[in-house]
Amino acid sequence: MEHGLDHELLLADDIRARFPHFAVKDDEVAVFEKRAGFVRPELTVALQLARAEERGAVLRHRHKVLGIEPRGGGWAVTVVEAVGKEEEPGAQTYGDPEVFTARTAVICPGAWAPGLFEETGIPQRAERQVMHWFSPGEESVEYERGPVYIHERADELQIYGFPAADGEEAGAKVAFFRNGRTVDPDHLDREITDAEINEMRVRLLTFVPALGRGEHRNSRACTYTTTPDEPFVIGRHPQWNDPNIIIACGFSGHSFKFVPAIGEVLADLATDGRTDHPVDLFDPLRFTEVRAAVSKDV
Repeated sequence: MEHGLDHELLLADDIRARFPHFAVKDDEVAVFEKRAGFVRPELTVALQLARAEERGAVLRHRHKVLGIEPRGGGWAVTVVEAVGKEEEPGAQTYGDPEVFTARTAVICPGAWAPGLFEETGIPQRAERQVMHWFSPGEESVEYERGPVYIHERADELQIYGFPAADGEEAGAKVAFFRNGRTVDPDHLDREITDAEINEMRVRLLTFVPALGRGEHRNSRACTYTTTPDEPFVIGRHPQWNDPNIIIACGFSGHSFKFVPAIGEVLADLATDGRTDHPVDLFDPLRFTEVRAAVSKDV
């Protein structure tokens, strides 16, 4: 294809022969990439944080950013530490404000980006997403060895799933892509309803029926921060257009696998003011709303 990745085009009979746990229609096709895989985010983040500390980084967990402003030729970020229980965000209290200053700031606020960057005009929203784990039951071997998949039909919501890499007891992870309502990340509803579980079960019965018939093991809620066109937002903060304040947000639920490249891009921008990586697609100024906000401030 466009990027020269080694792949196979599988017709319906090919899919059934190679991956019999998928129930495909006669007119469905698949693109199979043999070298594709998945990343374990929790282990990845833990390793990255450990490596950062080894190299002198100071980590501050559970701090809320109150504001960012230019100060003394650099940037000041005001934060407060959350001291309430993490599982009860509505009941959290905060400590005294603390200010960090630096020549260059890289701001990656995740689901808090819509609020923190509201004045920039960047159109993005935080969406509640639900992930489910179902036991494959009698076909556990197939699901433990099966591929990561994305499945889309014109008349149904897109779903994606993973093999049961941790065995039948843990289950195989599945989720709808972009099926969430807009939320305030400070008040994310983490309770999963029976209706949400049943909605996924019904969808699974049409494509991966063993999972649909299997035992529900777990469900969790998280957030995506999405842009209208779905590419990321990486570049100078448009409100100030200063090379010493870089933002990265709006990753739309499909960025984690690119973390090493994104980190390199942000390091380039923070230290050199430029990068050799092709990042024009992610320019914050691509949005009409942002251009209007910047023009108004100039």
